[in-house]
Amino acid sequence: MDLDFGALGGQIGDRIVSVLAGHGKAAGGFARTEGEKIALAIRHIAEMVRDGEILPEEAPLYLDIQMQHSRAVLRTVEGIGLVAAEQAINGALDLIKGAVTTALGFPLVR
Repeated sequence: MDLDFGALGGQIGDRIVSVLAGHGKAAGGFARTEGEKIALAIRHIAEMVRDGEILPEEAPLYLDIQMQHSRAVLRTVEGIGLVAAEQAINGALDLIKGAVTTALGFPLVR
């Protein structure tokens, strides 16, 4: 598994920040923390697949749990509406679809 999860967390956080900035929202701290949590979840999911604890087909379900959590966190930040939070999460998912899927060797985003 050739993936720098620390860098990935930063990239996801930056993507969330950039989407929220487009809505005039300043939630950088929350965005970066959620980016790190998403990257950590991806690492754990990849390890569970590698160790045979879950099937690759089950991996997207585990990622979805983390993404639901991140949506909930972003929605609690004052001034971030449902649409902005969803757009931020979708931006993160778009980032994950490419490089992460290639590095892991199985699709993590449905």
